Amino acid sequence: MASLDEEAPPEHGQDANLILPESLVPSPTHIQAHITTVGFDGLLRTPLRLKEDLAEGCGGKLWPAGMVLARYLLRIYGGSGGELLGGKKIIELGAGCGLVGLALALNNPASLTTPLYITDQTPMLSLMRENVLLNDLQDVVIPLVLDCILIAFVQADLHFMKKARKLFIVEHALDDPDRATYSRENIFLQVKTFNPFKLIFVRLL
Repeated sequence: MASLDEEAPPEHGQDANLILPESLVPSPTHIQAHITTVGFDGLLRTPLRLKEDLAEGCGGKLWPAGMVLARYLLRIYGGSGGELLGGKKIIELGAGCGLVGLALALNNPASLTTPLYITDQTPMLSLMRENVLLNDLQDVVIPLVLDCILIAFVQADLHFMKKARKLFIVEHALDDPDRATYSRENIFLQVKTFNPFKLIFVRLL
């Protein structure tokens, strides 16, 4: 068996001159699937349990932008504010493992008079379903496949933002006390309104 510093023989179709030893370019570290508990510093009465698993794509982990959005929504709709969700139709686009939608539902499931939908591409569906069950939210949260959500981002984020400005009233969430902290990481929280719809989402630059 070859050592890590020895060059492995090239596979069929590979150029031997392009093969580098493992010691020079190590393989990326693969994070094993695991359960993470998130309480948002007490904003959730019952901590959210999420399975993180990158086997099917980068959406299978908790991203800082998702944490920012979830925390912001919990500050608005947490506690007695959960009553404000009554009658609203809520859909999370690009949910990944379901962090934001599940946190909102777990906060006050009785306040949801209509199902809350978490959506992503097909590879994420199984993970979303697991996390719904993990938090016993199957009666209020429905995971769905919605492939079209990524079209705008694939074409170009800036192109999407230009279109959005024409369709929505776009405002920065200036009322978020954490804004100064996460903006240093190029994370921006925006509220977009277009009657009767309201989008609250994070944007990375």
